Amino acid sequence: MASPGNSVCCAFRCACVLDTERLYFTHNLEQRGWTNLVAAIRRVLAGERDADALCANLGPLESMIIETILQGVADPSTLSDLQPPPKAS
Repeated sequence: MASPGNSVCCAFRCACVLDTERLYFTHNLEQRGWTNLVAAIRRVLAGERDADALCANLGPLESMIIETILQGVADPSTLSDLQPPPKAS
C-alpha cells in the first residue's frame, strides 16, 4: 500500500483531474484495494459533503484522505502544500 502522503496526493488529484485522468486514478486506487475510498471520492464528486457519512465505512487513513479532499473543496488554499512545485521554465 502507498504511503499516507502519496495516498492523499493521489486521491486529491483523482478528485480534481479531468474525467479521463480520473478513470485512470480511480482504477489504480481500486487495484490497490482502496475500493471504499474510491466510492467515497465518487460521492464527494457527486456533491456529498457530510464527512461523517462519507467516512462511515472507512479506516483512519482513508477518512483522513476524504477529510483533506473536503477541506480542499471548501478552501482550495489549504491544499497548496500537496501540489507539486511549479516547473522552472
